[in-house]
Amino acid sequence: MNKFCLKYFPILIGLLLITCDKDPNTDMESDSEEPKIEFEIETGVIVGDVILFDMSNNKSTEYDGTIIKLFKEDNLVQETSLSAKGTFSLENLEIGSYKMVTEKEGYGTYDTIQINNTTKIDTLSTIELLEYPTVEPTIVFFEYGNSSFGETIHLHFKNDEWLLVSKEYYFSRTPDVSFQKFDYRLGSGSYQGGNKESSSPYNGYVVDSPSSTWSGTGKSLENGGFTPGEKIYVRVYVVHEKFYESIGGIDKNFEVISHIRKNGSNVYEFQF
Repeated sequence: MNKFCLKYFPILIGLLLITCDKDPNTDMESDSEEPKIEFEIETGVIVGDVILFDMSNNKSTEYDGTIIKLFKEDNLVQETSLSAKGTFSLENLEIGSYKMVTEKEGYGTYDTIQINNTTKIDTLSTIELLEYPTVEPTIVFFEYGNSSFGETIHLHFKNDEWLLVSKEYYFSRTPDVSFQKFDYRLGSGSYQGGNKESSSPYNGYVVDSPSSTWSGTGKSLENGGFTPGEKIYVRVYVVHEKFYESIGGIDKNFEVISHIRKNGSNVYEFQF
């Protein structure tokens, strides 16, 4: 046994030395190193254009002060201004869903729209902003009976230009009725006015629709869920003649979340 140890012990020592001299990482490198995965977040670009219509329904090129704001989950992602040609570009966007707001003082229509960035370059349908008409409505009298409305509403046209506008009626069971809080809405026909020289009895303003009776669609308020004997509150808004065409007359590749309305009247209370 001792002879065996004396004979082979030097050989074992030599093998051990050779093993210790070898780089310990060479055998483990392929096993211990994690694989590298390279990837890029998919991004895209949203481009589009805006057309402005003044209150006389003429196209305007006054793009200064027109701001585009893009939101994702109520967080502002990007903000940009229109170019001199009325175009915009929002770049390096993660593919997904966004909300967009277009702002210009004195103009409106779309408050918020929902858009989807699904490809490398998405071109939005044309956005139309309309100048608010300088018309003040006042409800003097309002009633409803036998599926017909009776009203006396003054429309004060506050400039010399001839304007064509439309009226909207918002009905509610509460006095805080507005275009954002209502139980029922109706639209009415177009009204026009201007040329204050022909309207001297009204302090320089044209007054349209001084009194009228008109029928809604069938049993209008009944269809809106109201019942005879209820107390109802109504408010009237005046909108640009192109308003309805702008929000629904043309197919668009975005969803309108809400609209902007100004020029609201007083709130009038009446009994069904």
